[in-house]
Amino acid sequence: MMNRESFQAAVEQFKRRSPFRPFLVELDDGKKVIVQKPEELHCLRGLGAHCRSSDGEFTLVDYDIVSRVADLTPSQS
Repeated sequence: MMNRESFQAAVEQFKRRSPFRPFLVELDDGKKVIVQKPEELHCLRGLGAHCRSSDGEFTLVDYDIVSRVADLTPSQS
């Protein structure tokens, strides 16, 4: 489980990589949110984050249920 500060720091680090590479936000229940572009994921003040995928699907992410933010492995992309 991550807290708000560690989640935001991890997301910002992944979003600022140059060149940008897609990354994964994994939730405690095993759900995986793949961030394909830096503008797809936005942190919200105190509430969590929302991710809008390129196909238009929205996912709300509560900081309390994020298990990790990580690079994608070839099988996950």
